[in-house]
Amino acid sequence: MKLVIAVDFSPSSEEVIAEIESRPWPDGTEAIVLNVIDVMGLGSGVMDLGSVLEEEREKAAQLVDSIAGRLSSAGIKAAGDVIDAMPRTAIPAYANQCSADFIILGSHGHGGLVRFLLGSVAKSVLRSAPCSVEIVRAGTYDVGLTKNMRILLASDGLQYSLAAARSVAARPWRADTEFKVISFAELPPFCLPPHPGPVEDSTLEGLGQGIMLNAEEAMESARAILRGAGLESVGAVAVGDPRIGILDEAIFWGAWLIVLGSHGTRRAEGVAPGHVAETVALHSHCSVEVIRSVKSDEGLRD
Repeated sequence: MKLVIAVDFSPSSEEVIAEIESRPWPDGTEAIVLNVIDVMGLGSGVMDLGSVLEEEREKAAQLVDSIAGRLSSAGIKAAGDVIDAMPRTAIPAYANQCSADFIILGSHGHGGLVRFLLGSVAKSVLRSAPCSVEIVRAGTYDVGLTKNMRILLASDGLQYSLAAARSVAARPWRADTEFKVISFAELPPFCLPPHPGPVEDSTLEGLGQGIMLNAEEAMESARAILRGAGLESVGAVAVGDPRIGILDEAIFWGAWLIVLGSHGTRRAEGVAPGHVAETVALHSHCSVEVIRSVKSDEGLRD
């Protein structure tokens, strides 16, 4: 597994590294610790751009080398890199160039030259990354204090949800990790009959039963994937908007990490890909993995 870890000089980046250090990773995992210096953030007020950039590059090099050393001590082969570019486009492009499996970054941060927020850089990375993305939430958990690591996997049974389940199943986890799979049943407008007039109760009942059955099948399919890797889980089917339901369930259950596919719901048809996933990533109280890659499942096709 190859990770691109985007860092800066903020406490948020420290949380990113602390989480990575605390988790087991597949054998042979490699990480590139990346700092992007946004030259445009300097503005017109900087008279001597060359000397300021040189100073920033030196500081950034020390930062990424220090973090790479920490990760190497934790058993992850790591190296650092510093580039001058716009972070929101440079991070996905860098991940694509090095064929990364994951981009990992904090929910917000700042560097010596420029500050970036989840609503800007991380949101752009979520939308354009060629691989899976994890956004780490600072201060929402302490691995040393929590009794168990709790992973909430949201599934709708479609290809990206199944890829998310396989991604979880393919990785090592602490022995005390708990898994919960949740799926949502909702009655989208496009499921209603096209003709005008009132809808028969029996029609609505039939549609509702079908959607509940689909949700249950989606949940059980994801659980079966986890079970195949020796990971036991509990399952739940809820009724309502998955964007709200996933966030509420994560808080209620005390999730440490939410994992979901980039399409997130059957209702996403006609909506931009990742609609549910992006909403969850933007508003979650805990860390979120958005699984985009389906490389681990050769049988899946768009």
